[in-house]
Amino acid sequence: MSFAKIFLVVVSLSFFLGVSALGSDYRGALYTLSQTDDQATLISALHRNGTAKYVTAVQTGGKGAGARGPDALQSSDSLLVHDNLLLAVNPASDELSLFSINPAEPWDIQQVGNNTWSGGNYPTSIAVSPDGNKACVTNAGSDSNVRCFDITRNGLQLITSFNFDLGLNQTNPPIGPPKTPSDLAFTADGQILLVTVKGSGNATEGPAGRIELFVVSSDSIPHKSTLYPATGSGGFPFSITPIANSGAYLVTDPAVGADLIRIERDGSVSYNSSITIPDQAATCWSAYSSVTDQYFTIDLATAKITPLSINSTTLEPTLLPGVNITSISENPGSLVDARIAHFSDQQDYLYSLVAGDQTVRIFSLSAGHQGGLSDSIQTYELGSALNSTGGAVGTSIEGLAVSFRPLWY
Repeated sequence: MSFAKIFLVVVSLSFFLGVSALGSDYRGALYTLSQTDDQATLISALHRNGTAKYVTAVQTGGKGAGARGPDALQSSDSLLVHDNLLLAVNPASDELSLFSINPAEPWDIQQVGNNTWSGGNYPTSIAVSPDGNKACVTNAGSDSNVRCFDITRNGLQLITSFNFDLGLNQTNPPIGPPKTPSDLAFTADGQILLVTVKGSGNATEGPAGRIELFVVSSDSIPHKSTLYPATGSGGFPFSITPIANSGAYLVTDPAVGADLIRIERDGSVSYNSSITIPDQAATCWSAYSSVTDQYFTIDLATAKITPLSINSTTLEPTLLPGVNITSISENPGSLVDARIAHFSDQQDYLYSLVAGDQTVRIFSLSAGHQGGLSDSIQTYELGSALNSTGGAVGTSIEGLAVSFRPLWY
């Protein structure tokens, strides 16, 4: 049993009779990551109606990317929840932070051990194996690589035998988005690790946009193969979202919109095609709602959320009407991430981070609703909430993650 699951059992028993300070109306927590020098995880409670309420900020002990625009990390999954663990990248200090989440009050987190060296420079994305035993990270700076860690009760322990060089010839901080890593994810069975890397954008210069595949075992993570998506050498493969009931993945790609790729259990590729999203400019993130069986792509440049349905057998996509996010400030309404929170079999909520506004836009996704995306139920002014406490998020916040109370609370 993984450390995360052991901790969950122990803490759940100790808090079983406890009553949350926020009351039973709050179902879970939303986490976002500031990019200031004194980086912090900004924590909000999620009401049962899907709306958010600011609670507190907890320092990561590391340094954020600083004032580098709305998409400071040019990646996905910089902040991640797995069971009762929260993991964050500290890009400017080359570190990772690990926190335990109180399952009775998920807005209460405590750091586990000290910050850990990321094994390279400028970490941007992190993934955890399905069994909760391993975490892997992409480093985007001058030492650009993929490194992995054992998750222990004392923190993250670097697996020194594994170090895959991405060969990006970058600086600290990296200059992108071209030639930077984008995301990484484990397959559902935990046997393969996928890493997306953006190309140079010039087919004659290289390197090409690609997906690196690794075989995962208990004691090693050897490189298996390199996959080039259907966008070709000029592609920018970005976030990775599994397609339900298939061995396929939706990989956003600002070159066209998205790629659809099916990867077999042996790591071979049996399907590789592109989706053109009309009028897209920088489709970089995506999320899936099991309640509506729809996928939602996020365009940073046009501030547009585009829903689509995908046939899990044929992988045929159907685009649905999208929504453009209007800025509430003088800054562009740049969308930089999204998460789906699964509240029940009948109700999901979509949370989309708007870095220019320092807001989170919240949309209700109800069972039976198949017409795309309706108007948001809340424009949550996260920056204003933090500023009212004397804190500041700077010019950039990035990363989204959610956690829920177990049903017995």
